Order: sequence, then structure tokens, then C-alpha cells
Amino acid sequence: MFQLNIFLNLFRKNGVFSFTGRINRSKYIIRSLIFLLMCIGNMFLMLGTFHLLGDKPISWIIVIAVGFFIILYSLANSIKRLHDLNLSGLWILLWIVLIGLISNFLGYSTAKLTNNIISFIIWVIMISLPGSPGPNKYGEDPLSTTPPTA
Repeated sequence: MFQLNIFLNLFRKNGVFSFTGRINRSKYIIRSLIFLLMCIGNMFLMLGTFHLLGDKPISWIIVIAVGFFIILYSLANSIKRLHDLNLSGLWILLWIVLIGLISNFLGYSTAKLTNNIISFIIWVIMISLPGSPGPNKYGEDPLSTTPPTA
């Protein structure tokens, strides 16, 4: 039961898979680096899984399941960063749609490079802008030194 509580806490308010609350720039940078390490780890998992098990459905299930949690982690943290900027998490859809449109209209190799450049620019903007001071409609200021009001 104890392990289940640890797992469920990841999805509760302010958990790493939660879409509520706010995170500041430094926490977003750290979590972005963790996301990068998770992607690299998933690549090695994919190589190892396909090497050991071959191209079987279980190999695909393992890699896709891990990839799903990695994407969920990234979306949750990006939305929390948008909340700190006092923006709705729906702004993430603009990013996703923009990348999808570029991929649709450009060839694969060009779209891949362009999408990476756009994603990097958006990431730099998100780490450059300071969060809204004080509480906003998404929660308390993560840099606040006063305890949250009940």
C-alpha cells in the first residue's frame, strides 16, 4: 500500500504528473533536464528491449508506455510553467498545432530541424520570463516566502 501511495502522489496536486499549480523558472529548467535524461533513457530502453525481445508487440508496449509517461511529465511541467506566467495551459495546444502544421507542410528532415528550433525558442522564452508575482488564479507564487492562505 505504501508504494501505491507514492505512485498516486505523483498525480495529486503539485505532483510531477499533475496539471495544477505553478512552478518557477529554476524548477522548470531542472525538470526540463530531467525530461531530456528521460528521453535518452527511453532511447536506450528501446534499443535494449528490441535487442533482447526483438520486434514483438511486448517491445512496442513497453517503449510506448514509458514514452507516454515521459510526454505526460513534459506536458504537466510545461502547463505549470504557463500557469506561473498567468497563462492557461491551453496555450500548449498552440505549440503542438504549430509543430504539427510545420511537419505537415515541410518535408520530414526540414520539419524535424524547424520543430526543434521552434521548441528551443519557446523553451528559452518560458525560462526567460519571470512568473507573475503573488498568487494568481492558478495558485500561490512558488517564490513566495509566506505560507499559503487556507
